[in-house]
Parts: sequence; structure tokens; C-alpha cells
Amino acid sequence: MRYLTGLITLLQIVLLCSACATSPDRIAPETLAGDWVASEQQPGQGQVDTYMQIRRDGTFDGSLQINAKTVWTFGGRWTLAGKDITWEYTRSSLVLLDEDRAEVDTILQLQGNELQLSSARHGTVRTLQRAR
Repeated sequence: MRYLTGLITLLQIVLLCSACATSPDRIAPETLAGDWVASEQQPGQGQVDTYMQIRRDGTFDGSLQINAKTVWTFGGRWTLAGKDITWEYTRSSLVLLDEDRAEVDTILQLQGNELQLSSARHGTVRTLQRAR
């Protein structure tokens, strides 16, 4: 019985701590400002690095590199509503279709130097690290 009580207590602590790690319903826009990078190994493509500079004035710039070669540069405006961040691309080195000129990501977590975004449209989760 003591084992079960201890296990229940441990489970409650884990659940409480995981709730503390999630982001609040409202994110302060100024906490997003800065330089961010995401690096991952993609099967069939190799090393994929995304660099973004998010500015307090509501603009952003970035680039995507595959195996250290820049394949896309982009920029535009961003807005924040609750946990949803909308990226409106006003500059792109690639031709974008109208439906690709804006996208919405949901901020899953913003903690310390880590920003985790979910894209419902693409079905992906990206984790960016603050570069400075």
C-alpha cells in the first residue's frame, strides 16, 4: 500500500511539473524578439538549418540552409494572438503560391532559450534555440 501511495504522489508531482513547463495562454511579444536557429538531420536531404531574426517591430528575416548551402531567404511581418503566431511573407527568394504567403504556427512552449512551434498546416513541430 505504501508503494502505491508513493507512486501516486510521484505521478502527481510529474503531472504538476509538466503543467509548469507549458507556456501560458498569452505570450508577451517582446519575449520572441531575437535570433533563433533550428538544426536537424533530414533523411534524404542531410543537415537542414533554419535561421530567423524576429524583431520587436513585428518584422522577421530568415534563411534555410541544406548542407551549409542557402536554398531560401525570406522575410516579412509577424503578429501574435494568444499562442498563435502568424507569419506573413513579404519577401522570398523562392516563388510562393498565394496560400503560402502566410502561415500560422502555435507556440507550444517558450521557455528559456527554447521556442517550440507547431504547424497544423504542415503537421510538424519545430524547436528553435535562441542564438543570442
